[in-house]
Amino acid sequence: LEGQKELPITLKITKPKGFYGSTSLIAKATTATEDTYEIAGYNDLADSPLMYCLPDTSVRMVGGAEILVSVYSPNKRVRASAVMESLAEILAAQKEYLGGTLPVEKYAFLIYLTPGMGGGGMGALEHSYSSMYFMPESEEKSTAKMLRSVAAHEFFHIVTPLSIHSEEIHYFDFIDPKMSRHLWLYEGMTEYSAGLVQVKYDLISTGDYLRGMQQKITMSSFFIDSIPFTEISAGCLHKYKSQYLNVYQKGALIGMSLDILLRDLSGGEMGIQELLRALSKTYGKDNPFKDGELFAKIVELTFPEVEAFLSQYVAGTEKLPFEKIFKSVGIIYKLVGNEKVLSTGRVSLRWDKQEGKYEVLDVNKVNKFGKKLGYKKGDYIASFDGEALNINNFDEVIARYRGRHKAGDKIFVEVLRAQANGSRKLTKLKGKAVTTNIRGMNLLMLDPNATEAQRALRKAWLEPKGN
Repeated sequence: LEGQKELPITLKITKPKGFYGSTSLIAKATTATEDTYEIAGYNDLADSPLMYCLPDTSVRMVGGAEILVSVYSPNKRVRASAVMESLAEILAAQKEYLGGTLPVEKYAFLIYLTPGMGGGGMGALEHSYSSMYFMPESEEKSTAKMLRSVAAHEFFHIVTPLSIHSEEIHYFDFIDPKMSRHLWLYEGMTEYSAGLVQVKYDLISTGDYLRGMQQKITMSSFFIDSIPFTEISAGCLHKYKSQYLNVYQKGALIGMSLDILLRDLSGGEMGIQELLRALSKTYGKDNPFKDGELFAKIVELTFPEVEAFLSQYVAGTEKLPFEKIFKSVGIIYKLVGNEKVLSTGRVSLRWDKQEGKYEVLDVNKVNKFGKKLGYKKGDYIASFDGEALNINNFDEVIARYRGRHKAGDKIFVEVLRAQANGSRKLTKLKGKAVTTNIRGMNLLMLDPNATEAQRALRKAWLEPKGN
């Protein structure tokens, strides 16, 4: 193919009767035994996987784009419709995160499941208009949940590197590949956005999100932190191959830190969402940037202070200042935490979206406070310490409770409790508050004494505009 990469390609696939070809490509012609595709060139062909099998597909329109889920499950344990249902919430949230529309006409999730663990590696590979998944065939609900978590990341690649990428990516040499210095953008920012979209649009709580970032801080500490991240990115295929997985840890933390800085500098108006949209408009799919010019363009689109951040923490070797970053949004950061706080009863809860309330799942591990309150399995929490409780405000309510009470204070919790006739009765529980110790590395907790400015910045960071 030397010298012929830009030539158009006609691809003809001969298939058994009954088979269906799942791909992001649009067939020019199709019969019962053959599909024909017209492709612009070799790079587009390499970027467009196809999966042929007996059809199990589900299609849904999201933000003006046709979304295809195609599943090969040899023992028919997992249906495409179940996977699509699991993905629906995250796709809807990603549509809103990206401004209400998606920058593609068609996107395909191609899922190949294998009995047991199979041979070789498991995982996913992103492409411009599709992503391919090779995973063990398991119980449908758990498989769909696992795919949702991975797909949240892979789908965001429609922004970067599809719409924002360097010349190294645009003119990628499959024989002698050269990597860009900006994996923090392609993978790190994508990983960050995949988590942020879930907390912004109420798919997970603030506490769950912070625990995820806490884990990333801890995991990143196991990698080299004395070499610029741009240098590690450029050498990730060879010299720094062992450091590649840190793009999902430190890369995401760079994204978070830059997001909070931008929100702070702009009074909450600009963050990573707005920056990525601006970069997409500046470059786009067919206009790559020069690797060495990206930082200057980001500074031009944002604020002069961003230049120092990029120089120190991305192109430099300074450690991200987590204590300062989190303090600006009213979150306490402790490298080694052993904090005494008021307990909520050590009860196991689950967010029930349909009911719009937290359900008590388990009371086997409740502490003295939980026993005194008298939680029962199946209770729905109506209010805690006088405040209605939901997935959006859970951590704020608990932080305020811890800020205004001390051990021994009388606390009231209202629950909806199931009755023998199938109805639920509002029941008031009461008990005296007790303290508990929270221990861990890189501990993150909402500051009960956060200022109005800190809470406003946190809201701009973790909630959609207009909330």
